[in-house]
Amino acid sequence: ALDDAIIPGGSSVTINVSSSVKSIVVQGTSTITMNQSLSFTNASSFSANTTVNWNTGSLYGGGTLTNNGSIIMNTASSRYISGATTLINNGTMTMPDGGYFYLYDTSILNNTASGTFDIQSNAYVQYSGSGHNFINAGLLKKSGGNGVSYFYAVLTNTGTISVENGTLDMYYLAKNFN
Repeated sequence: ALDDAIIPGGSSVTINVSSSVKSIVVQGTSTITMNQSLSFTNASSFSANTTVNWNTGSLYGGGTLTNNGSIIMNTASSRYISGATTLINNGTMTMPDGGYFYLYDTSILNNTASGTFDIQSNAYVQYSGSGHNFINAGLLKKSGGNGVSYFYAVLTNTGTISVENGTLDMYYLAKNFN
């Protein structure tokens, strides 16, 4: 049986091997570095002052992860949300160093009204399979990189899209605007 993982405030944890937990709760001013994949099946969360350095790997397992802190995709590598996994972003997600962010199968990224997803480079938001969705009720912006960032995933937008630098190329799947 899988266990729940609770990371207390002030901790620094590096995930260097693929890991599976029932749930993960990261508290306080903790820092998590993800160098491999993390599977979780139950509701999980990153607290408001948590920093997650998501270097590579997948979030999968079918659970829902609520980010209230900062997720920084700070390498040019690929990151994946797979299967029926949902990431709710109430905080900030950034892509400062290029790379790829994939939504696979029926995965969902829900950038809520308080959330910011900031492409600070010439990065890609990609997809594989059907049923995935990038829901933006907050701020989706491209603030860095003088070139082109490609947004290929299905996008349901009721929020704000801002291009402050370079070009954001919206693929035909990125078309549900309200």
